[in-house]
Amino acid sequence: PGVISSFSASSKTTSSVYLTWSAPSGSSSLSIINWTGGSVNISNNFSKLSYNVTGLTAGVNYTFSVTAVAADNQTTGAPTKISTFTNPGIVTNLTVYSKTTSSVYLTWNAPPGNSSLFIVNWTGGSVNTSSKTSNLSYNITGLTAGVNYTFIVKAVAADYQTTGATTQITAFTNPDVVTTLNVSNKTISSLYLTWNPPLGNSSLFIVNWTGGSVSNSSNTSELNYNVTGLTAGVKYTFSVIAIAADNKTTGASTHISAFTKPDVVRNLSFSGVTDTSVMLDWAAPLGETSFFRVQWISSSMPSTSLTSATSFNIANLQPGTNYTFTVSAVAADNTTEGSRVGLSTCTANTVANILGVVLPIIYSLIIIIIIIIIIIIIRHLRRRRLYQNSDQDIAVTE
Repeated sequence: PGVISSFSASSKTTSSVYLTWSAPSGSSSLSIINWTGGSVNISNNFSKLSYNVTGLTAGVNYTFSVTAVAADNQTTGAPTKISTFTNPGIVTNLTVYSKTTSSVYLTWNAPPGNSSLFIVNWTGGSVNTSSKTSNLSYNITGLTAGVNYTFIVKAVAADYQTTGATTQITAFTNPDVVTTLNVSNKTISSLYLTWNPPLGNSSLFIVNWTGGSVSNSSNTSELNYNVTGLTAGVKYTFSVIAIAADNKTTGASTHISAFTKPDVVRNLSFSGVTDTSVMLDWAAPLGETSFFRVQWISSSMPSTSLTSATSFNIANLQPGTNYTFTVSAVAADNTTEGSRVGLSTCTANTVANILGVVLPIIYSLIIIIIIIIIIIIIRHLRRRRLYQNSDQDIAVTE
């Protein structure tokens, strides 16, 4: 018989190869198909010019031959051969083992059968890139933070052309950290946070705060958040984390600590006022505080002192001078200060008060003494005149 022509593998799977050919010139009765690990004889009626070889192993190189047989079932023509690989199997357990803001580390299990290497392809944002590896893992670098990437892995046979079906997985890179986290405004019950967005992409931000017995969190799409319901004078630690669009993948946290403002002192009063001192008393504010700043001022420069007590004696004041006193609570950072509460009073002036009583008496005594002296002088002058008159009368008589 003549030689079979146009012998080819028109399609293949992981376990089969579909062969086709053209009939030889002249007459033939059978076609013998041989391949590694098996053979088959098929009737050749010029319509059966194909055969699907099944039960093969994935990723293996098979050599197929087709030979025409004459009607005596013995005389054969020259064989026609072809070699081809079955498709490799599908990789399994494709997993994102770890990821950062710029990389994703993939791992997978080898497919059943044979394979020589793996093609890794990834797309996301404006990226469409591929690479090859003979390992069962691959670290993809140079990615953008917070972006959704699709990763595809497929096995390649030893001919470096025949590929298996793809396995894919989708994952976001970790968002980057937020920057310039600040506390821009403080009250006794709230702290206002602001920050700059991270590099790359992000969808939301998680704001966490802890302090005292409080541990809470909230989500926001803004670049600021007003944390309310806090306790006065307490130290709180805040963290802000960027979240990717899957609402699951988070970046590293950025932290900042700050105190709420202490509340105002209560019931400020004077418990004693002298010529040179003033005693202040007050009740501690609600919430927490570390110490108190006491300030007093008259017409001169203000003076300040610190105390951890709820009373303070201010000495070395000027008698009879008007002073304004203020007291404010200070948090444990020695910086955050509450609003001031103030009172004004005048120191006593004992000397002036005494003089106010004594001087009129002295003035009265002086006037009385002067009057008495005048009376004495007048009497003395009268007596003197009487003596002079008496002497004149005696002289006349003589």
